[in-house]
Amino acid sequence: MIASKDMHKMARAFGACCALFALAVCSSAAWAQAGYVHEVSGLIAMQRVAAKALAAKAVAAKVGDMFQADTVLRSGADGKVILKFADGQVVALGADSALRVGPYRYVASNLRLSASTIKLMQGEMRFVTGLIGATNLEGTRITAGDSEISIQKPGGADFTVAVNPDTQELRYAVVALGEISVRTRYGRISRIVAGQYGAWQPGQSPLLPMPFAAAPAVIQADVAALWAIVLPANTPVALAPAAQEATELANLGTEAAAGASDAIAAKLIATMLQNLPPVTEDPALAQAAAGSAWLPAPAFPAVTPGAGGGCTGSKC
Repeated sequence: MIASKDMHKMARAFGACCALFALAVCSSAAWAQAGYVHEVSGLIAMQRVAAKALAAKAVAAKVGDMFQADTVLRSGADGKVILKFADGQVVALGADSALRVGPYRYVASNLRLSASTIKLMQGEMRFVTGLIGATNLEGTRITAGDSEISIQKPGGADFTVAVNPDTQELRYAVVALGEISVRTRYGRISRIVAGQYGAWQPGQSPLLPMPFAAAPAVIQADVAALWAIVLPANTPVALAPAAQEATELANLGTEAAAGASDAIAAKLIATMLQNLPPVTEDPALAQAAAGSAWLPAPAFPAVTPGAGGGCTGSKC
């Protein structure tokens, strides 16, 4: 009898240890870092929204900040942000955009166990796959509003999408590299390949994809703005060192910009003092001729196929 009681106690203790171990493992996975903020322009708010009890206040995101699953990032009217994930996945958000990072797990030794989930809630996003999206298509889930985007072939993809915040309709999808499909509430576009765009309107079946050159000028301009952002290489990184390096580079850039600004201001002041006119009459104001086209028209940059998805620069 005593031996039986001891066995029951040992079983309960063993069960409790297993439960604590499982909780520790799940907690570690739940709180694992997914990526870091690679670059910021303008106002970007970041907020963790895993659960009401764990929800944190929104804070201003800065370069080098790391984020976990269940984090929402929002850009202001002048905001842009580049996010890099552990597996190399890169996301660039345009102005007035919101993105939620869903469950994310990167297992470098077994990509079949890896998974990535993101949701574009509003605005514009450029998405470049990392190792997960290039090798584990089933483990990659991308939603934009109420539409779902699937990568169709191994090797990855580079595409841009936009969501109307009022209707949650996907406004368009443009593919630069690879091949995707889009499932909307009105039907599915089974194949959008590099150089094509797909668009649709509420209540209408999606049309067949068309060449990007045939897209409306406003779509071309929006996509060109995202393509003007230089992205880092979509290769795996150790998050903490990569975040630290991004922070140091951002600080160096800020210091250099401040020094250059001071030097330019001093030179301008000296020039102004030397060139003060000797007369007291008000000078005539120079005017540009009406209709002067001094701003170049936006153009969609050519894309050179490769793993970087249009990346340039020595450290990208």
